[in-house]
Amino acid sequence: MCSTPDSLELKWGIVGCGLISHDFLKAMKNSTKHHKVVAIADDNIDQAENFKKKLELCDETRAYGSFQELFEDPSVGKHFNTNSLSTI
Repeated sequence: MCSTPDSLELKWGIVGCGLISHDFLKAMKNSTKHHKVVAIADDNIDQAENFKKKLELCDETRAYGSFQELFEDPSVGKHFNTNSLSTI
């Protein structure tokens, strides 16, 4: 999901590093649309970093140890939230 900049590219921030996020990112890789994951967050920074490595996300994809950091990231255009609202 590393790509060259594109004005039509959707820049995603992924909230949570569980199975739903995993499946969403696998589907995104097979999409013909322009998608890029720019940030991923979990309440455990190690989990976010491991998830990033496991899914071979770009080096410039930021991993956050808090959801608030991801929500404040100005490069994120769309959020995909797999966590319950009580955890955010």
